Amino acid sequence: MQFANRTMLTFSINVFIYIIGFAPFGFFFMTYLFNTANLLKQQSALLLAVIAGILINLTIELTQAYIPTRSSSFTDLVSNTLGTVLGEVIFRFTLPFFISSKGLSD
Repeated sequence: MQFANRTMLTFSINVFIYIIGFAPFGFFFMTYLFNTANLLKQQSALLLAVIAGILINLTIELTQAYIPTRSSSFTDLVSNTLGTVLGEVIFRFTLPFFISSKGLSD
C-alpha cells in the first residue's frame, strides 16, 4: 500500500514537472506568433501553437524510444501538450497587460 502511494506521488510530480516545463514554450511561441502574424492569423495562433507543441513533444517521445536509458510514454506526450496549452492560456491572460504597456489600447 505504501509503495502504491509513493508511486502515485512520483507519477503526479512527474506530470506536474512536464506541464510546468512546457508552459514557457507555449507562452513564448504564442508571443512570437502574435507579434509576427496579422490579425487574421492571430486568431489561428492558438491552434498552430498546439500543433507545434504536439509535434515537438512527439519528436521527443519518438527519439526517447530509441535511447536505451530512456522510456517513451503517452502520459509524457499529453502532459507536455497540456504544458504548451497552459503557456498559451497564460499568454492570453497577460496579453491586455502587454498591450496597455505598449500604449496600444487607445
